[in-house]
Amino acid sequence: MSELRRHYADARLYLPEQASVAWIRNSDFDGVVRALGGDPAWVYPATWDEIEGAAWELIEDEDQALVLAARHGSWTVVLDVACGRLTGLVDQLSVPGEALALQWTVNNVATVAYGRDGELIGRFDPADLDTVNPPSGREWLAGLPVTLEEWRQGWRASALALGEELSGVRVDREWLARRHLCVPLGSVPAPREQKTFRVRDWLRPTLEGDARLLAIAADPRPERQHEIIQIAVELAQRVWPMSGDAEQQALQVIAGKVRDERSAQIGGLLEAAARRIRTRLEEATARVQAEVGEERGPAYVPSVPDVDLMMRFSADPETGRLHRELQPIEILAQALDPDLNAAAIKTSSMLTGKWIPPEESPLQAVLHQLAWYVATGEVDE
Repeated sequence: MSELRRHYADARLYLPEQASVAWIRNSDFDGVVRALGGDPAWVYPATWDEIEGAAWELIEDEDQALVLAARHGSWTVVLDVACGRLTGLVDQLSVPGEALALQWTVNNVATVAYGRDGELIGRFDPADLDTVNPPSGREWLAGLPVTLEEWRQGWRASALALGEELSGVRVDREWLARRHLCVPLGSVPAPREQKTFRVRDWLRPTLEGDARLLAIAADPRPERQHEIIQIAVELAQRVWPMSGDAEQQALQVIAGKVRDERSAQIGGLLEAAARRIRTRLEEATARVQAEVGEERGPAYVPSVPDVDLMMRFSADPETGRLHRELQPIEILAQALDPDLNAAAIKTSSMLTGKWIPPEESPLQAVLHQLAWYVATGEVDE
């Protein structure tokens, strides 16, 4: 945890001066929105920069509010400029699952709260752990990987690190800059206009001829990214065998639409396997280049582009085999990215130019545009 705490040492510099953050493990995102006081029908893609000003304007309004929600597999991270809303709802937000919330004011008065399966486990002032309520929460508090001294030295960094320890999601500058979801609360503010999904004429037959693609386009909820990833992986399987143990485990997790500790562990195995193959590829590339250098003599200096050298790489059986081994592993590793939007966008884009047969290219193009549309609400033609 001490390593994680260091990542959040400057969090006050990029997070609002007054805010609350919650990490919620609940696969029912619509249920999370309703528990917050919103309507899932009015959720739309947005960045924090796009909604922060309006969120501050509504902070004194009892009937309206805007919060940012980010989906990461079975976890939802919520950022709110109002204090008390998230820490006061951890019991409801944790049904079923768990919810950790942190809030702080401009005067650095803080509260941490944790709920599990609809029950408040503990709420306390991180500067005074004796304030934990209910008293039974002392046992939970004592079991956390945060010491009394760490709470006192830096409660904000400790709480943010604890949230990452639970969810695997890092709330840093990069996270804050990414496009997530705006959730209007209370009496619904005017929603952002959602553009109708459309594709170029040459792709229209592909979209209209596939019931799954049409269903995603008609109902672009964040959870539909799971389906986009599944279709992209099915497309990749037509080209590359995915028979290894880690690959088979990855396929099971992807089909189950689950992002948790197991999926993260499998993703780590795939990333490690990819690194080993890349090392062997670098060695094979250096070998081919050395062979060409020996043939051309000491005056040989590789140029860019060196067509002959590129042809030698393509013809070399070892480099070809390693590329074929690497491609499916990279695709599956990307498909297990805990950021569902990033996973769908990158997985579908990785198929481009990677020996996908021409007849499959329209499907890949529609998939990638759908992934972007679900993530941003924008049509990328």
